[in-house]
Amino acid sequence: MEIYRNPEGSGSRVSLRSSRDWNHEIRNEFADAAETCFVRLAAQHAAGYLSLSEYLDGVLSHLKRGATKHKWDVPPEDVSDLLELDLFAGAVKARDPDEFDRLGREDQTDPATLPPEIADLLLVICYARRHTLLFRHLIRRLPGPPHRSTFDLLNEMLLQPRTAYWTVLHQHSPKQQSNSADEITMWTDILNFGWVHDPVNSETQRFLHHGIRSQDPSVERDDSVAFGSQKLRDFHIALASRGLYCDVASFGGYLASCRSLDQALDFLTVFPGNKVRPSGRDLYEWESGGLVGSIADSSTPDGKLRTDIMRLALECVEGVDVNAPFSSNAWEDDLPGRKRTPRMTGLQVAASKGDRGLAEVLLQHGARTDVVEYMTGLNAAGFARNKGHVDLAEWLDGLSPK
Repeated sequence: MEIYRNPEGSGSRVSLRSSRDWNHEIRNEFADAAETCFVRLAAQHAAGYLSLSEYLDGVLSHLKRGATKHKWDVPPEDVSDLLELDLFAGAVKARDPDEFDRLGREDQTDPATLPPEIADLLLVICYARRHTLLFRHLIRRLPGPPHRSTFDLLNEMLLQPRTAYWTVLHQHSPKQQSNSADEITMWTDILNFGWVHDPVNSETQRFLHHGIRSQDPSVERDDSVAFGSQKLRDFHIALASRGLYCDVASFGGYLASCRSLDQALDFLTVFPGNKVRPSGRDLYEWESGGLVGSIADSSTPDGKLRTDIMRLALECVEGVDVNAPFSSNAWEDDLPGRKRTPRMTGLQVAASKGDRGLAEVLLQHGARTDVVEYMTGLNAAGFARNKGHVDLAEWLDGLSPK
């Protein structure tokens, strides 16, 4: 839902913009002026024809048991149609927790006594508007969630734009680096207080493990959620407490970000290797390659730390194929017109860095010196020689099968 200044006369013009609504349920209601349901209420409030109190009265009147039902007043097949339209934006009278409590006392309203469905609505409002302080305050005071909460129904179409700097979908607050920190803070509480139920849907899991940390690389990063920060650690603990462990490739990326061996060991107390590794099957190539490649290609200048972390990772995750190739730009390689980058093994990366210590650890775990990278036609010794590491290249040549 987009709001524009009316070019003719005063007031605003509201237009519908939804990338979903496959069955036109929302569009039909938006176009029907004969009845006032959720979508038309939101449009009238956005355009200034309804006050906030009138808008909320209209919304709540639709939620009451035995309320009047209109022909469009039925749950759509996909609730994300509704959520994408920002229907409940701007519906709190105070963002400051103390001021909110004061207004509640004046109205004799105690959040702890609200019905679960109204509590759910209130939390969604705070989540949508990123009222982070009020959200944290309320989720500790509200009653438990309903049997099925709005947070159970979120999907990637709704979640990704909240942190993805490249999207154009209308959002509730400006795109900024702190959006990622806000999401991590609120989802830590959503997980800990049970407002998303098991099993957590796969799209939400994907966002929580990947999209939630998205930040614009052209802007100074928000270090409050950098790897090793307490805020990110609390979030990881919340994920682990619900059995939502990262995949093996991401596990390698996290370990590659560690600034010390103690930090890596601490991470393993939250995401143990035996919990991260899928049970009952061999690791896929992208999993093994992602784990080994992320650590081998890490930007740390401390070669010993990189070697120690690689040894730690290979000891705590069983069945890693150290000869699996990886690409640090895999998603870019799939873009039209992009020149593909080499897909190197961990040993080939170690050789190109001139890192014999890392190479020795990989060799101890089954790395082969005769594996050839298909784009360049080079083996590990070839990569070492190309980078000027002649002694390492000759050593690797001496280990190659005759």
